[in-house]
Amino acid sequence: MSHPYYHYRIKGGLPIEIVGELLFLAALAVESLHGRSALRMDGVFRLHKARRTCLINASTPVGRDIARVFTGLLTRLIGERSFKVRLTEELSGSGALRP
Repeated sequence: MSHPYYHYRIKGGLPIEIVGELLFLAALAVESLHGRSALRMDGVFRLHKARRTCLINASTPVGRDIARVFTGLLTRLIGERSFKVRLTEELSGSGALRP
């Protein structure tokens, strides 16, 4: 079984800690829309600092909204050419998005 997720690759230039802060800000904004319980249950994401990548669950409305807000923040702050995002599949059991 596989699960869809958004895979972000952030180019150099922006400190990865700021990317993490933007991801947290996106989750906070989505919490305002869906509520704290929904965010805890369905808002699964992970930042890999060393690889400069981020994974966000795309199988729920909460996850998709986190990805939308995060993409908007990245676009505004670092520009569209400074990161890549793609929708892909995670093989279950890989642990890529385990909370």
